[in-house]
Amino acid sequence: INVIEFASALGTGAMNISNNIFTTTANNGTSASCVPVFINSLGGPVSITGNTIASVFSQATGVSVSAIQIANNGGTATITENDISDVQQKNTGQYGAIGILLSSAANGAIIQNNFIYNILNSGSTAISSSFGNNRNVNGILLGSGSNHKVYHNSISLYGASTANFTNAVNCLAISGVAQTGIDIRNNIFSNTV
Repeated sequence: INVIEFASALGTGAMNISNNIFTTTANNGTSASCVPVFINSLGGPVSITGNTIASVFSQATGVSVSAIQIANNGGTATITENDISDVQQKNTGQYGAIGILLSSAANGAIIQNNFIYNILNSGSTAISSSFGNNRNVNGILLGSGSNHKVYHNSISLYGASTANFTNAVNCLAISGVAQTGIDIRNNIFSNTV
């Protein structure tokens, strides 16, 4: 269940997704992803700017839910000035809930001036509590690439976790030991889960 998805090679031109409102993206089924903005195959740079993404819910087994996901991008991603709220994975198999996910991104992404809040999952099966795992709660998860810039974001994670096992809840996570040159500055992180 995706609202905007680029799933086949679209060439090397620049793509701009800006000033949209995405509200109530829900997957009440048992499989498939639930991502309002999903960049899966794009040869050029992409700008995702000024969007409001709210109320993203999934019951699906085997997949995490995220508001913005860069899964395979040949160009640099610029993700700025987005308001992301209420992203929840409600499946009890402990799959993740993520605001912005770079699962397979080109080097040098810019993630700046985003407001991310109320991200939770409901896992009840011990799968992994390791830092940076995409099955946990992450405001921003840098899962691939190097030389990313993460500036001036505000991330507030709050509420009561219903997970029955250890569940990492991170404002920001970097998952690869080979990722280098990550520049993180002037962000506001609050985590009271």
